[in-house]
Amino acid sequence: MNFTNKILEKFGIELTKKNKLTLKQIIFMIIIVMVVFLLYSSVVFGYIGYDKFIKPTLQSTNA
Repeated sequence: MNFTNKILEKFGIELTKKNKLTLKQIIFMIIIVMVVFLLYSSVVFGYIGYDKFIKPTLQSTNA
């Protein structure tokens, strides 16, 4: 448990004895979740977009 506390402290999340989350920490966590979700969705939609739009245009220009 001491090891995880040190990791969390590095990220600026200090664990209090009651383990309360401050508003800053909640916002920080929401931002991380949003960024991860945006990265994941952009990768997924990027592959779909590549197959649907970029590949056909490349094949039509080559032919």
